[in-house]
Amino acid sequence: MYYQSLRTPEKYPPPVRKELQELPNLAIVIANRWMLGWPRKVRSMLMAGSYLEILKQQLEKEEEALSQPGLSHLSDWEKLEVLGAGNGGPP
Repeated sequence: MYYQSLRTPEKYPPPVRKELQELPNLAIVIANRWMLGWPRKVRSMLMAGSYLEILKQQLEKEEEALSQPGLSHLSDWEKLEVLGAGNGGPP
């Protein structure tokens, strides 16, 4: 996994942006994927105040999937797909 910075940080409220920066890099990867693919859904979750909770749940799923032994021959994306943690977008 490579380091990513948050794309379009201005689209996140300052408290959310601050907390995102304190989470592991994988959280930024997820946030960027969601914002690029599902911007309306992200805005809706931000307005409802549920964004961080849902993102942290997805982060936990993806961290667990990526740490599974015996899958080193797969890319990170493939690991997430095989283990059902990488559906791409927000729920």
